[in-house]
Amino acid sequence: MPHDLFFWKLERYRIFIGDIWNWSGRYETSRTLKLKLNNSFFLSNGIKFLLNRAEDLYLDEPKGGKNVLHELHGEGFQQLKHLHIQNAPQIQYIINPVGWGLCSIFPQGLESLVLYNLINLENIYHGQLTAESFNQLKVVKVGKCDKLKYLTLPMAGNLSQLQEIEVTRCRKLEQIVLMESRQVHKNEQISKIEFTQLRTLTLQCLPRLSRFGFNVLTPDMRLQEILAEDDPDSFIPFFSENVELPRLENLKLCSINIECRWLDQLPAVSSCCQTLVKLIVECNSLKFLFSYSMVKSLVQLQELRIQNCKSMERIINIEESAEEERIINMIFPKLNLLVLWGLPKLTGFGSGNSIEFPSLDALRILDCPRLKMFFSDSTCANITVSKEQEATSSCADVYPLLDKKVLLPFLRVLKLNSISSELIWHSQLVATSSSLHNLTILRIIGLGDLKYLFSSSMANSVVQLEILEIIDCKLMEAVIVEEEKGSSVLLFPNLQDLTLSNLPKLSRFCYFNRNLIDPCSSLEQNMTASEECSGMDLKENLQANIQPLFDEKVGLLNIKKLSLAKMDNLRKIWHDQFYSDSFSKLKQVKVYGCNNLLNLFPSNMLGRLQRLEILEVENCDSVEEIFELEALSSKKTHAIAAAQLKTLRIHYLPKLKHVWNVDSQVILSYQNLHSISVQYCDSLKSLFPASVAREWPVLKTLEVRCCNEVEILASQVLSHGESRHEIPTGQPLFLVEKVQFPSLKCLALDWNCIKKEMLHGKFPECAS
Repeated sequence: MPHDLFFWKLERYRIFIGDIWNWSGRYETSRTLKLKLNNSFFLSNGIKFLLNRAEDLYLDEPKGGKNVLHELHGEGFQQLKHLHIQNAPQIQYIINPVGWGLCSIFPQGLESLVLYNLINLENIYHGQLTAESFNQLKVVKVGKCDKLKYLTLPMAGNLSQLQEIEVTRCRKLEQIVLMESRQVHKNEQISKIEFTQLRTLTLQCLPRLSRFGFNVLTPDMRLQEILAEDDPDSFIPFFSENVELPRLENLKLCSINIECRWLDQLPAVSSCCQTLVKLIVECNSLKFLFSYSMVKSLVQLQELRIQNCKSMERIINIEESAEEERIINMIFPKLNLLVLWGLPKLTGFGSGNSIEFPSLDALRILDCPRLKMFFSDSTCANITVSKEQEATSSCADVYPLLDKKVLLPFLRVLKLNSISSELIWHSQLVATSSSLHNLTILRIIGLGDLKYLFSSSMANSVVQLEILEIIDCKLMEAVIVEEEKGSSVLLFPNLQDLTLSNLPKLSRFCYFNRNLIDPCSSLEQNMTASEECSGMDLKENLQANIQPLFDEKVGLLNIKKLSLAKMDNLRKIWHDQFYSDSFSKLKQVKVYGCNNLLNLFPSNMLGRLQRLEILEVENCDSVEEIFELEALSSKKTHAIAAAQLKTLRIHYLPKLKHVWNVDSQVILSYQNLHSISVQYCDSLKSLFPASVAREWPVLKTLEVRCCNEVEILASQVLSHGESRHEIPTGQPLFLVEKVQFPSLKCLALDWNCIKKEMLHGKFPECAS
């Protein structure tokens, strides 16, 4: 680089040297310099001039020394406001003014300091600095500095500018200590320190961190002497009692060593309750999160995440108020998101008369295996049921997760995963309950004791539901249970996406019975008893028990996606009759692992598949046909079935003989097909009848593997006007002319299939 390049005259610049920097981002200063340094001692005078004037400085891999700033520029950084240093394994100190005397290395006031992956960093500074060096500091971020044991900063006054502190992934860090110089306050004793502008505090993955504190430092006192004043045998609170956070909005405490039973034992946390907006906690020692008194102060809290707290029993400490007047109606007025995740000992959120979340949009409860009731009254405050108690408990001991004490008027998203509740909602929760009116997304996963989801009255109140997923519920036998016989049609007017997966006992979406299910009996027992009373013989019972998943009283007018998987009790999907236009907007159908299912679409269903674009059927051992055409009148000549189909995927169907069970007179047009994949269908001899296999103008991918009975190609076809003959036993998968696949890009065939076609002389003709 030329010695006297134009650097001397630059007033505004953004210069990046090295191949790791990203030009995107927001730049608040007029002079930005980013350097990837191979050797810090060989900087040109021009670069040193830019360093001296830089306001925003990024350094990657600075080499050659332990005191990076002095070696880069011994005179200090006169204009520097933002400093970012990363990937520097040799650095021990960012600033080491030993031998300089009292100095100010950042005369204009450093505003942000970011340090990342400095694996040998011992501290930010070593020696004496003027208080002004950091009195403008707003942001401090330190990450992955594994040798760092004590993080100290010299602070002046009441830290009026500091807005954000983030310390993460420092495995040996034990204390964060803020040092106040006694030279600054010679005539006054400092009793506490307030972070008057601190809005965000993040302490994460710091397994040895035990203290966030404040000490007074005299000029002749070393850091080790300050820390040695603490009695090792006495309890030291995580936050020093002289630290207050009166403006804190975002607090994240994850994987740190907090030795207390509930969070507001920490005075600094109690001081910020009224301003706290977002709280994320992940600490194994906490048994509770809040006291009742702290809950009253959380008037601004909008997001609460409690995760991987192995000792957490309750979110709200009921022991603290055991002798006080009982209890109160609690409210979280602005809480918008609540996540409880990975809490193996959690038995409830709290207890009392009621709890209200007037602004809650999303509730997620994941991996809380002992949770039965979200909020209980005083008589059920400790529902912790052992295996012995479960074996002897009565049916009356079944508690709903959410009952009338829990008010969620605007809940839109509910996700439950791996909890022990047998009921989600109380059976007496009437249709006028506002907790269900705005529910849009409902995901239920891994509730092993759940037998049904809704009563019919509840189902008719979830009018906004768009996505419903029920997965891994081993005892579920119906999604909806009707309290009284002869009820009206159950409508989900906005449901668009339905997933039912790994529900081995479920065979019916709705089960209509005179009374609500007895929690101690199964639907199978109820059905058997009712049939015995009706005097039906065995053969009639067997026939009657083949019930469709969806009967004529289920109205799914807007459903677009349907996914059914691992439902061995399912033998039939559709009823012979449909309500109105149910299922007429289906675009995607996926069926996996339903081993007793015989066919997918009966003839009366075909007219409702005009919008179907994706069809996937896999691992269904008993399926013999996909579409049933036998019942269709031979006079119908209009295109009726899946004309918009784009993707067809048929895998591992050992008994599949036909996609269409006959070669009908119906004209079947599939000119929108983009992808066809057929694999491991041992009994399949033809994919489409002759009336279909003529034109494939947009087909891009054709894959046929391990279908030994199928002929892949045929060079001669019947013209449209020729008389129709019986389909020979060896009908090919496709009837092909030379230009039938103008868009084909990917063709995947087994070698055995190719060899067979070559023996018949068909491949050369098609390829010519």
